[in-house]
Amino acid sequence: MTTSARAVLIFAELFVSSAALGSPGLISRIEPIRATLTYSNDAASDVRTMELRSASGSVLYHLSIQPDRDVENRTIVLNVVLQSVGNSGELPNLLDPTGKLFGYQPYTLAASDFASGIDRSAYGRRRRFSLPKIGICVNLDILSAQILPLTVGAKSGRGYQFERLTLTAGVANLVVYKGLASCQIKR
Repeated sequence: MTTSARAVLIFAELFVSSAALGSPGLISRIEPIRATLTYSNDAASDVRTMELRSASGSVLYHLSIQPDRDVENRTIVLNVVLQSVGNSGELPNLLDPTGKLFGYQPYTLAASDFASGIDRSAYGRRRRFSLPKIGICVNLDILSAQILPLTVGAKSGRGYQFERLTLTAGVANLVVYKGLASCQIKR
């Protein structure tokens, strides 16, 4: 990287952390991180949550895979949820810019959506979230999805359930320069 490019990057990071996305102090800089998260019916072996930390080491956010089950306790949907660390009540999913959690969204992983394969799912293998209000970006890469048809007693039902899902999540600080947002995720 050239000296001028490095200077532009430093300026952009300072700009983001001070005023580009709100008042000074509202944006918490995180340590970029990349991790693999797994959901399976054998929960003991899963890593379903990753902590997002500040440069000083304090936990600012949790990114997790949360199952949504049907009435027969089968996991038919997995939600990827980003929440700030807090003590009170229900915390919103910060990946949802509307705050309404309505309809099928890129952070919603329905087992039936993977019936034709990961790349043919509604949102595809790679899902990107730019979150200017908190100054971070999240990249999800679905690595594998093992699903099973739903069964009701001896009969097959409609739809699918998850057996296992593995994804890689990368999270980094959002950099804005001349109105363009950029994100550098660790490899």
